[in-house]
Amino acid sequence: DTPPNREWVTHGENGFLVPLDNREEALQVIRWALETDSERREHMRRLNKSIIESRGSFQKNMTRALSYIEWPKEVPAI
Repeated sequence: DTPPNREWVTHGENGFLVPLDNREEALQVIRWALETDSERREHMRRLNKSIIESRGSFQKNMTRALSYIEWPKEVPAI
């Protein structure tokens, strides 16, 4: 579980957020994934695909990321 993951994952809805230092909880989530029915996993897969298609635009995200960079007014000569 890290802050960037929380922007994409709603715990229990389209994935799981597990503290990085909690091996037991991670194992429980892995067991759930292996034991749950394929219909539930397919629902999560479709939901994630929809989230990525609506928010995962590389061009849009790169434009946003580049807007935070302070570019030098001049490029020094080498």
